[in-house]
Amino acid sequence: MQTNKEDRRILKGQENERLNQKVYKMMAENCGHHKDYFLDIIHDKGHADWFLEADECLKHNLANHAHVPELKIEAEVKFKFE
Repeated sequence: MQTNKEDRRILKGQENERLNQKVYKMMAENCGHHKDYFLDIIHDKGHADWFLEADECLKHNLANHAHVPELKIEAEVKFKFE
């Protein structure tokens, strides 16, 4: 027989799974894919973490453009001897 603590742990896990499913479906629909698009990919990857490069984000419509920012640096040094 399960204890009350075990029941809460199981319910928490079920709620986490429900929320994950909901978020992945919302992401898929917002990116213009069928509702199980990201769920299918995550399942195929064995439910492991999934890190994407910029070009992969573009491929899955998670971003609409990617570029390397340009960095400009200006430095000024002044010395005054008295």
